[in-house]
Amino acid sequence: SKAFLERFESHYVPGIFSIDDLCELLKKHLVFAPVTNPSSPEDDSAPIEGRVETHFVMPSLQQVLSEAELGSYRNRSLDVAVLLVRFPRGSRRAGVFCCFVVHLVRHCGWDLILDTEEKLYRSFLKMRLLTSPPLSVVLIDSNTYIEVRVNAMASIPVEEYAGLLPVVKNAILSGIFAA
Repeated sequence: SKAFLERFESHYVPGIFSIDDLCELLKKHLVFAPVTNPSSPEDDSAPIEGRVETHFVMPSLQQVLSEAELGSYRNRSLDVAVLLVRFPRGSRRAGVFCCFVVHLVRHCGWDLILDTEEKLYRSFLKMRLLTSPPLSVVLIDSNTYIEVRVNAMASIPVEEYAGLLPVVKNAILSGIFAA
C-alpha cells in the first residue's frame, strides 16, 4: 500500500520526488502493479482504469515455493492446456517472471487470486480471467522455462474454452516480450 511505502523515505524526497512519483516509476518499470483489494468488493465493479490504486503487488518480494510444493500444485490441477515457454540458453535474467506477472495484472487486466488458502509466491501464482466461461491460470516459474496451466471448471466441456486459449497464449507471449 502507499502507507507501506512511506517507510522508504530514503527512496524519495518529499516535495521533489513523492510517493506517487515512486509508484508511477515502479509501475512503468513493471516492478509492481495495482490490485483490487479483496476486502473491498465494491472496487470490482469499477473498470480497471477507474479503480483507486491503494494496494499493489510486488512479486519480487514474495518467497519462493519449493520444487516439491510446486509438484503438488501440478498434480491437482484440472488442465485445459499446458504452455511451456522455454529459454533455450538456460536460465534467464532475474526478474523476468516478476515483470511478466506485473504486465498481466497491469496491462491485460488479469486478477490475482487473493484468498486465505492460496498465498502469493515469487515462483507460483494463480490468476483469474473474468471471461465467459471463467478461467484460472496457474503460472509456475522454473529455472529454464515458465509454465502456464489453464484451468477450467470441471462442469464445463473443454470445447467451450477453445476460443479463449489463443487469447491467453497471446497475452502470455506479449507479457514475456514486455518483461
